[in-house]
Formats: sequence, C-alpha cells, structure tokens
Amino acid sequence: MKDRKDILVSVSKALPAAAATAVTEAIQVGSPEAFGDFDLEFGHAAVPALVEDKTITLTVEDSADGEAFAPIAELAPLITTGEVGNGAEAATRIVTLPPSARNYVRVSAAVEALGGDNTAVDFKLEGRF
Repeated sequence: MKDRKDILVSVSKALPAAAATAVTEAIQVGSPEAFGDFDLEFGHAAVPALVEDKTITLTVEDSADGEAFAPIAELAPLITTGEVGNGAEAATRIVTLPPSARNYVRVSAAVEALGGDNTAVDFKLEGRF
C-alpha cells in the first residue's frame, strides 16, 4: 500500500436491517490497468446492537456498466461477528483492486437474519490512488 492518501471519493450508507442488504453508491474507477494501483478502504464503525454470533458481511462488487454488479472474486468479504453479550468493534480493510476489476465498484452490506437493529451505524467505501 502507498504511504500517501489522496481520497478521490468517499461514500457511506446506513447498515441495513437484519435479514437485508444495502449497497453504497458506486465509484467509477476506470481500468486498474490504466491507472495502476487503485486502493479501496471499506468497513464500518462499532456496531453495539449486532446480536451475538450473527454476522455483517461487507463485499466489494464491480460492474462494467454501473448497473449489473457482482462480487470481485479476488477480494475476500469482510465478515464481522457479534461478540458474547452482543456488539462488535469497528472493522476496516484496505485492498488494491485486481487488474480484472471493472469500471465501477461499490460495497454491499448484508446483515444476517435476527442480527439486531444496526441501522444507526454506517458502512463506508473510500477510493484512492
């Protein structure tokens, strides 16, 4: 990863209700091959209402046209599990887009059924060169 952080775009959205999925707005990144290394940071703040043993899964998705998105296979999802007595700490991951990534990227957040009301907490996506 680079030492310099030039934020191009930062988007955030409230986590969805239990048994639901939400997505950030898409960031248009162009071709990673054309731009070189393109770093993404994604994650969420602390989630005090996440029920013990239930999960929040953040997945980086891409699209050629900004309409049809699919998970980027080379990037593992960020999974947060509720701790004993409920709640979980903030979680963040920084990744470099693989050369196979398409023109638009976003993050989806899925909260497991019976995962609690986490809608007061945002998840984010930041793109940087």
